[in-house]
Amino acid sequence: MGVNTVLPPYLYNIVGLSLAESAGLSVVFALTGIFGQIIWPTLSDRIGRKPTIIICGVWMAVSVAALYFATTSLLVVIVQLVFGLVANAVWPIYYAAASDSAPDGGTSTANGVITTAMFIGGGIAPVLIGRLVTMGGGWEASSGYVYCFLTMAGFALLGALVQAFVKQPSKLGV
Repeated sequence: MGVNTVLPPYLYNIVGLSLAESAGLSVVFALTGIFGQIIWPTLSDRIGRKPTIIICGVWMAVSVAALYFATTSLLVVIVQLVFGLVANAVWPIYYAAASDSAPDGGTSTANGVITTAMFIGGGIAPVLIGRLVTMGGGWEASSGYVYCFLTMAGFALLGALVQAFVKQPSKLGV
C-alpha cells in the first residue's frame, strides 16, 4: 500500500511526469507481479517458507529503496519491473506459512490473522506516508519521498529479519 500511495505523487511532483503518465507508470509493477505470484510461492514449496520470505524481503527492500533513483520514465519502469517480482508474491507464502503452522482445525483462523494484518497495514500505510512526506517538506519536496522509500525498505528488511527468529513448522516437509 505504501508504494500505491507514494509513487503517483512522486512521479508527478518530483520526476515531473503529467498526471496521466504518473497514474499509468505507477502500476507497471503489476506486469511482473503476475510472475512473482507463481514463482516465489512455488519456490517456497521447494526450499521452505522462511528462506523464501527472507529472499523476497531483501529483494523488496532493495527495489523499493531504488525507487529513489528512478528519476526518468525508463528507470521508473525498470525499477518497478524488478519490484513487481516480489510486490505481492509474499502474500501466498504468508498464507501457506500460516496454514503450515496452524493447529488442526485452525487453518481458517490462521489465514484470517494474515488477512487482518494486511488490512491493518493497508490502513496505516497512507497515514504514515502522509506524515513522512509532510516531515520532508510536503508533496513538492523530494526529502519526504526519500523518507517514505527508506521506511518501506526498512519494513521489508525488518520482515526478513523477523524470519530469522521464526521456527519453521516441521509439517512443511521440505
